[in-house]
Amino acid sequence: MAPWTATPGSAPAAWLLDESELAVRLLRESLSRLRAPGARGNSGATLSALQWACIDTGRWDEALAASREAADLASAYKMEAVAASASLATATVLAMRGGP
Repeated sequence: MAPWTATPGSAPAAWLLDESELAVRLLRESLSRLRAPGARGNSGATLSALQWACIDTGRWDEALAASREAADLASAYKMEAVAASASLATATVLAMRGGP
């Protein structure tokens, strides 16, 4: 595999091209940069994409963690689409696990 680094749009593109493993790695890199001191912006869209890429790769615990973080962020900043995606991702993992 090529030594990819995250650039704007590369992680979602990898995910959409069914390169979920690469997408997870690139999305994690993007989140790290967004969380760095002095970084501007929020990580709602990145967390939303990460939770689905984690579901695609069977990383259900990580998907739930990303969903919780996305839901918290969505609540704080009134991001309805991020909140809806987080709820759906959580429900998807619970259904895949056979839970309520």
